[in-house]
Amino acid sequence: MAAVIYLDAVLTAESPKRLCLHSVVVNPHEAGAIRDIYTKKNLPGTGSIFVNAAKLEELYCILRGLCLPHGSQVIIYADDDSICEKTITGANQKVWNKIQAFCDEEKYQVSYAYQGLMQESIRKATAQYAFGE
Repeated sequence: MAAVIYLDAVLTAESPKRLCLHSVVVNPHEAGAIRDIYTKKNLPGTGSIFVNAAKLEELYCILRGLCLPHGSQVIIYADDDSICEKTITGANQKVWNKIQAFCDEEKYQVSYAYQGLMQESIRKATAQYAFGE
């Protein structure tokens, strides 16, 4: 069994800025198979550390909700170097460790990448949600 996760985020033009998170989860193990989720979050700051923290928390929630059999494959597409290259440090290390521990516990075979077939349309949909375009 396998699941594909696309994770995208963009800061709004609002003042104060808010983060629009958009995730698309393709999970054949679930009825409905595709979940398209949009959320807006207030952040304590606009720096990349706050954006990464929100993305990692979202990713952790998604992974916990997959309910895949042990040993399943999970492919995660993100526009974030630190996530794709697995180089999370500092304040976000605790969330990253939770993600890694959960995947190890479930024996998920996880791979990370920057681009997938749906990436461009997901990016457009995120911008439309964030800016009302």
